[in-house]
This record gives sequence, structure tokens and C-alpha cells, in this order.
Amino acid sequence: MKGLISFIVLLFITAHALAGDTTSVNIYFDLNDYKLSNTAKAILNDVQPDDSTITLKRIFIYGYSDKTEKDNGNSLSEKRAQEVKKYLLSKNIPAALMVDTKGKGNANQVFIQETGNGTQQNQKVWVIIEYDAKVVEQTIIIKSNKKTQDNE
Repeated sequence: MKGLISFIVLLFITAHALAGDTTSVNIYFDLNDYKLSNTAKAILNDVQPDDSTITLKRIFIYGYSDKTEKDNGNSLSEKRAQEVKKYLLSKNIPAALMVDTKGKGNANQVFIQETGNGTQQNQKVWVIIEYDAKVVEQTIIIKSNKKTQDNE
């Protein structure tokens, strides 16, 4: 006897906001320069205005320089931070989200090394992004028609 078995599976995912998350990225600069490279722009392009999966909460932008750079009064590190902010604004990130943008000069350096890679890693802007992740409600219906055969 041939029969037809049909079944439907319903899967429900409830929408809810998860606890706030934080991520950060470093944007590096050439010695005594504050212009964004194409690589830096590509990294910043990943910061998107709100979509169906995240809500941006706050963005902090801190510019740094190393001890070998000419950063009188933190002006170079400030220009670096402002350059990142300006680029994010051009990508439709609301200014109100950028709650702290400042140059910190060569204070609080992460890498103490005064030459080579150590100095370049201090020539940066540190961007900290706080956001809420969301799970979107979905209903998935899976239908299957499976023919069976009984042996008689």
C-alpha cells in the first residue's frame, strides 16, 4: 500500500534585545599624518547605521600619537580623531552617537617601544562602539511530502 505522509514544522524565534555589547577597532596612521588610508576607510565602512540586527548606542573616538611625532598640544591626535568622526558622519552615522571624540596625544600609550612597529601601533585612533543586538522574530515553515511504501 502506498501512502503519503505530510508534516509541517513551525519554528518560532521571539524578538528580543540582548544585553549591550561592545566592540572596538584601531585605525592606524602614517607618521605625522592624520589622513585616512583606503584600508582605514574599508574598516570604518563596517560601522553601519541601525539595521534589523543591531542598534548603535554610543561611539567613542580617541586619537593617539607616538612620542616621536610632532603633536603639539595633542593637535595631531585630535585631527586623527576628528578625521575618523568626519568619515563616520559621511556614512550616515548620527553625530549624537559619537559621545566622546578627543585627541589624547602620546599619553596612555599601549606600546612603549620607541621604534619600528611599536611606534606605529601608537599612531592610531581607537574607536569603541556600544550596541544592542537583536534577534528578529521569524516563522519558518517546512513542508515535506514523503511517499512511503508498505510491503504486503
